[in-house]
Amino acid sequence: MSETAPNELILGLVHEGWDHLRLQRPIAAWACWRRVLRLEPEQPAATHALHVLANVGDLPEAARAEYRFLTPLPGRRDDWDAHFRGRDLEDLAEAARVFGELADRDPSDSHARFNQGICLAWQGRNVEAIEALDQAVQSMAASEPQTAADAWVLAEVLRQGGGAELLADDLSHVVPIQWSPGADPADFLDDRADVRAIANPVDPVTGSPRLSEARLYEWLDRPWTAEPTSALATPADLRRVRATVVRLPGSLRLSGTDPVLLEEVVAEVARLAGDRVATVRREASPMPLAFQDAAVWAIRMPPGLDDEAQARLHRAAVERYYETVWILRPRQGLGGRSPVDAGKLANLGDVVIRVKLEAVIRLREQLGMRRTTALLYQGYPFDRLRRRLGLEPTDPDAIDPLDAASMSGPELDQLEPVDLDDYTLAEAYESAAALGDDRRTARFAGVLADREPLALSRLDRRALFASLVRFELADGSTSGALRRIDRALEVDRILQQGRDARTYQTWRAEVHVKVGEAEAAVAVYDNLIGTTADPWVAIDAAETLLDAGFLEPGRTMVHQALNLAEESGDLEAIERGKELLLVEVDG
Repeated sequence: MSETAPNELILGLVHEGWDHLRLQRPIAAWACWRRVLRLEPEQPAATHALHVLANVGDLPEAARAEYRFLTPLPGRRDDWDAHFRGRDLEDLAEAARVFGELADRDPSDSHARFNQGICLAWQGRNVEAIEALDQAVQSMAASEPQTAADAWVLAEVLRQGGGAELLADDLSHVVPIQWSPGADPADFLDDRADVRAIANPVDPVTGSPRLSEARLYEWLDRPWTAEPTSALATPADLRRVRATVVRLPGSLRLSGTDPVLLEEVVAEVARLAGDRVATVRREASPMPLAFQDAAVWAIRMPPGLDDEAQARLHRAAVERYYETVWILRPRQGLGGRSPVDAGKLANLGDVVIRVKLEAVIRLREQLGMRRTTALLYQGYPFDRLRRRLGLEPTDPDAIDPLDAASMSGPELDQLEPVDLDDYTLAEAYESAAALGDDRRTARFAGVLADREPLALSRLDRRALFASLVRFELADGSTSGALRRIDRALEVDRILQQGRDARTYQTWRAEVHVKVGEAEAAVAVYDNLIGTTADPWVAIDAAETLLDAGFLEPGRTMVHQALNLAEESGDLEAIERGKELLLVEVDG
């Protein structure tokens, strides 16, 4: 080897490490720089790089940890020694092969499989490493749950790295929309109450906007209403960002962390722009490790809140996101299950899924402990989340056993709704509703609906009564469903002067349709149409009736819709009515 070769090798490894880090492979970056120090102890560039990695404030602990091989399980030392003899274990590819051979010969040798996974991770072969770690977890979950959880936390880090895109769970979603030539129908952005313009990013050197031709917006889940004072601000005053919008000449670029909310915006843009949309593409890429929890912070607070109110609402936002939204999202790290479903299996004795669920939560916990996000999390104890999913808390004193908001399903089932005060009952209802079981939810919602209307004032009442109507229909009780709608109308009249009456009356008509009572449904629809003179009420009625096979009343509703649309000049309603007639003729 030439005299300059070692320096070239060292320089190459240092740069390779930085490349790994840029591609979200910090475990491989660490291995590169440690290899440099084995070749040249105290080498300045590698020492500096390792110091930077160890102290990066926005990476979770598992992405900065120094991983070590596990020692042989009892009785396997001799076999390991025989396989290692004559092998160069400084060569990570060779070491991965040796450990893989050991594990292939004896699938119960979980430590060999774990070590193979570590070797693969150090090489940046993340997909293969995750597969090896999965096999190790399967083998050791029952006997070494703590070590198995450590292995799966590592797998959670690896799945966000370059090369493992198809295994990533936390994604950034982007939808570029191209307008037809000569069209730019995006003026609607400036007219919507739920869309607000935001400042363009500025180049820190020149002070000029980085995207001079672009205009930026945030599309919120609801318009802003009257701004609350700091003392009265509640989580209900928060707004969630459905999409960030970049408007360029001839196109829009929508992006967000929640694919469900983003698709709602895409559908609305398509409705508003119509045939002026030329192309719509959908893209997704893993979130950088530093932004794995970006979805938690896709919220906006009313302006003018003091520091205390902001801190309180940040904490409430964390609780709401993890305990009601995140728990329902499927994750590849849990075999495609949601955390709620994984928790159910864990509590039925599935030790593997229990270990994986604990590992997934542990990584979220590490994200919340970073210096860069500590103020945002406001000390949120992830033992609340463990409890919510039926796992044992690491510190039972960190949670309030009477706090219904963080209770698991079985704990909620032990509560007696009629014995709860209004506040606790409302909290228990929201907690149950977030778990997605209508029967459990109905236990609390049914009692709550019959309390004084003021007990429902802070709740999403449409969601509450919808859960009751679904439950009654699933139970075969049409009269029960209609009784719930009557109560919804009564509460709505008392609390907000009947603002949602149209929605509840539409439910009544749909219940009649569902049970085959077309005449009763038409009577409700006719009353709504007479009250609103809205062609879209008639269109919705026609679609419901036609879909249920009530052709004659459905056709009548289409003609009513067309008459109303022509009187009001609603071209979109006219077009939709004609489409329904054509569909009916084709049928």
